[in-house]
Amino acid sequence: MNTRSTTLDISVERRAIKECVSALFHTILFQRSFPKVSCKRPGAYSFGSIGFQDVDCDFVDFTHVRCSSDKLNADLLKAVTEFHAEMRNVDDRESGQIRLEFYETKKGWLRSEYVAWEEWIINVNTTKYTVERDHQLTRLSSRDQLASCTETIVEAMNRADYVPKMPQTDDELGFVFDLSYEEIMPFQFKVSHSITGDSSAPLGGAMRKFLQGTFAYS
Repeated sequence: MNTRSTTLDISVERRAIKECVSALFHTILFQRSFPKVSCKRPGAYSFGSIGFQDVDCDFVDFTHVRCSSDKLNADLLKAVTEFHAEMRNVDDRESGQIRLEFYETKKGWLRSEYVAWEEWIINVNTTKYTVERDHQLTRLSSRDQLASCTETIVEAMNRADYVPKMPQTDDELGFVFDLSYEEIMPFQFKVSHSITGDSSAPLGGAMRKFLQGTFAYS
């Protein structure tokens, strides 16, 4: 099975990296999460409800939606904060890539296999300004970029592409969904990132490895 991939590009101030990346990943995860589900019998499901929150960014004039799940928010914040810190703490690091992958577990004879079915890649370039007018222009540009990326996300979600089939029993839910969250069931996902010092340099091939440098939430 080929992994469906979508790439988003943003250029933002260093201080806005965390909230801009979080805004896009939360938008994706909101679309890739279900309320708690139980299978009463094969093919018959009982759904709860999923809550949401509107979040205003601090450094960009943009509002996004996220799931009402403290644990999900904390897990995503941890991964994005590490990426943000690496981008901010070293002066010559001008670009980076952070990736959100969704996968399902395939049970084999000897071991389980983790198969990625969708990935979202955000290429982040940092911008600098020397006068206040440039700061305002950067803020407006970042807002427009986030709006454009959100449209791309919505369009991609509306395509009739592959998503894992709903499991037939409660025992099978864990092969498709992350069951560690009390309020919701997102598809199983991982976050990974890579940093470069030159925005024109190619990103490392190690990012192609599914488990290298990832944060797994289980």
